[in-house]
Amino acid sequence: MSSKTPQWARVCEGKTFIYYIGSDGSVIKISHKLKRQSNVKIFKRRGHATVKINGMDMRLKNLVAKHHMRGWFPGCYVECLNGNPDDCHCKNLRIYTRSEHGKRTCPRGRSLPVIVEGVRYESVLEASRALYVSDQTIWDYLNRKRNRSILEGKSIKLEGCI
Repeated sequence: MSSKTPQWARVCEGKTFIYYIGSDGSVIKISHKLKRQSNVKIFKRRGHATVKINGMDMRLKNLVAKHHMRGWFPGCYVECLNGNPDDCHCKNLRIYTRSEHGKRTCPRGRSLPVIVEGVRYESVLEASRALYVSDQTIWDYLNRKRNRSILEGKSIKLEGCI
């Protein structure tokens, strides 16, 4: 792919327009009757660049990944490498799986070090096994959600947190 001219892929065809997406993240529509080309307006929705195609809001990074990147499959996640959600050039996008996403975002999936009575455990799961309680009980204790009588008198905290 040339960096100066984007590669174009047909996204869909509606009653009045045919929509195309470029590898640089630009979207155009061509009318059936007049054969005129115009740019589709890109707007922000929940912090992501979004376009409206045939009355549906679609994230721009997902459209670029679907039509211009290898390895795309339904249900995959797409992220912008430089952290700018407006820059949807295919060289700035990365495809990753649901399990990778869960490891990066879910607190139970992360390996957060826990300190119990001065002893350091590599994760909440490891600490829960040592205390003979479920990991959810420790999370509830740390978040002050439930009755704390099971772990009353224990000093439990996440490493690096107050």
